[in-house]
Amino acid sequence: MSDQGTLNILADEILAEVDSLSDSDPIHQCGKAALSILKTRPREASQLAKDHIQNQPYREVRGCWLRLYEEASIYQAADLLRDAGDRQSTAGDWMSNLVRVLDLGLIVSGATVRGELYEAILANLEPFLGETDLGGELPSSLQTAHPPPLQSNNAVPSMRHPSLEAFQIHLDTQTTPLLLTDSISDWPALQTWPNPCYLLRKTLAGRRHVPVEIGATYTHADWRQAIMPFHQFLHDHLLPSAPSEIGYLGQHNLFRQIPSLSLDIRTPDYCYASPPETLPRNVSRAPPVDEPQKNIWLGPAGTRTPLHTDPYHNIFCQVMGHKYVRLYPPGATESLYPRGVDENGVDESNTSRVELRFDRDGKGNLAVEEEERFPLFVAQEGYREVIVGPGECLYIPAGWWHYVEALSVSYSVSFWWN
Repeated sequence: MSDQGTLNILADEILAEVDSLSDSDPIHQCGKAALSILKTRPREASQLAKDHIQNQPYREVRGCWLRLYEEASIYQAADLLRDAGDRQSTAGDWMSNLVRVLDLGLIVSGATVRGELYEAILANLEPFLGETDLGGELPSSLQTAHPPPLQSNNAVPSMRHPSLEAFQIHLDTQTTPLLLTDSISDWPALQTWPNPCYLLRKTLAGRRHVPVEIGATYTHADWRQAIMPFHQFLHDHLLPSAPSEIGYLGQHNLFRQIPSLSLDIRTPDYCYASPPETLPRNVSRAPPVDEPQKNIWLGPAGTRTPLHTDPYHNIFCQVMGHKYVRLYPPGATESLYPRGVDENGVDESNTSRVELRFDRDGKGNLAVEEEERFPLFVAQEGYREVIVGPGECLYIPAGWWHYVEALSVSYSVSFWWN
């Protein structure tokens, strides 16, 4: 069968899948007017949903508008497939337009109802890729430099591939940061993810769209977010030795977008240990999670996560490159100058006002911007620090403050659990 015939069949299968809505679907709360244009004018339905989503803080958006955006993206995808199928050839980059619509649908709506359908449509596009799409002159590996060893009297203690029982004993007796070495050596990601061509194959020749943080850190005024094709992120921010701007794919569940990436990793057994039920006073109890929450962190040297604290325990796994991490115990909170509620009513008390930067002169010192404003911080002791390298994991207890900076192009996976 021709490519055109295959695309038309795929469009028909999509429309059959979404032909009816359950009575309990929250999309009905958008009203009859919105639903009346969903099938015949999905672009207008998508714009209507987008207007409602963008006109208020995301956490306050009603679920019906997210569902409308999710559903409208599916109908737009079917229209694009049929347009490509009705042409004499599939010339032109019809696939990029289609992937953009679906990825925005996934990222913005969360695809709470049609997630499996999104995944199936995107998987069906892989046979249409040509060999020229998949890398060409790219290097076989992203370039990373090995930093000098960290000279420190406050190094995070380490254990080589401890058993789950040994790790549980550490939780029961200390609940402090711990470097776990040689614990993820069976991950295929250690060999595959550094290869740009592999990343292109996994992202439909770089067409998949990802949310990227542009700027030094999210506490800076010039920080912004952009959604861009992965090939743009790769060429602008990962391949150059000195990119013009820092671009960070940070705290993003790329596994949700590209489920096959999950085959390259394993959830560490340590995530199934039982942490103490009592939390530090600086931490609010987070909703329980049945399975560890996985996020990917990918960016060039110089990506920084400000000194902050999280309500979950974290097994932070380094796949490629090196990251410096400085940690402070919950008892040091007042000396770390927590932020308050910002002008938009967002509580930022889990983030410090102290701006840090790793000193790459090999001495392992931290530079503190405007340190005269933070005398208690400058005098604060009791910290721990470590450089985490490929194949190593760092356990970060809930409530421990931590600053993270990439010393090279870096790929990390965090597992939040409680």
